[in-house]
Amino acid sequence: MRFKQKYQMDPTVAEETLTNVFQLCNVRAHSETLRELKTKHRREARGFQFLMLIALICIVFLLSIPLYFYSNPVRLTTLESVDSTVEIVDHHLEDGIFYLTLTGEGIKFDEILIVDEDGVESHILTYDEEYGTIAFPYDSENLNIYVPQESGATLHMLLSPKNSKN
Repeated sequence: MRFKQKYQMDPTVAEETLTNVFQLCNVRAHSETLRELKTKHRREARGFQFLMLIALICIVFLLSIPLYFYSNPVRLTTLESVDSTVEIVDHHLEDGIFYLTLTGEGIKFDEILIVDEDGVESHILTYDEEYGTIAFPYDSENLNIYVPQESGATLHMLLSPKNSKN
């Protein structure tokens, strides 16, 4: 493959040729010489390169901003004042009464509250603190169960009927 060689003209000859062309065309020649034009072009090119560098730095900065605000996935934490946890050990439904057995320290069994879908609040029917079992009527609707603790924390559970299609 052959490459064309770039033609190089002596700057003095190029300036004379340019002046002759301007005279023949009856056009006023530039007051700047060819050398001055080249120097001016180089200065402008350096300024342009500097502006391009600044623009590149700005773009990199703008694209990296989300990295500074990256956070870890959501973590569930407990209050420092909560020393114990409440866990469900057992549950079953028998003759329209739902039995729920809980373990944990400081459960206020007498303050357990049940709220149905219509917002009607009711308390449990019975509870046995020794075994941690509570009993309340259940007719296959969504219920919110609030179990308060002495530490001030409240466990919120949602009881939903099992879908018969599953």
